[in-house]
Amino acid sequence: MGTLERTWSLYKQSFNILSADAEIVFFPVMSAISAILLAAGYFYPLFRSGLFKGLDPHNVPWEIYAILFIWYFLNCLVIIFFNCALVGCANMRLSGGRSKSARRSAHRHPTHRQDSCLGFCGGDSPA
Repeated sequence: MGTLERTWSLYKQSFNILSADAEIVFFPVMSAISAILLAAGYFYPLFRSGLFKGLDPHNVPWEIYAILFIWYFLNCLVIIFFNCALVGCANMRLSGGRSKSARRSAHRHPTHRQDSCLGFCGGDSPA
């Protein structure tokens, strides 16, 4: 199976998952809305304060880079959060489960799910 055939097969499988569980679309939409709101809430006050006025593009102070890095970090955090939720729901669907029932079971056993997620984020083994 060539690269194009594998790509087409993955596309069809992804589309089948999306058509079977349309609520998965919620995650990319919320990711985009959250990223836009984060950018607006972060940059609008900075532009209103005049911080970016009169900057020489060849001589930018390090404080501006620090501010932009903080925004970049927060934006990546939001996007990765929603992408992980999307992948989790898709994996539940691929393994034969329903994402709605899986979310309900996660609410019934929150400590088990939280421990495995926190351990994974901390670099420990989730097992």
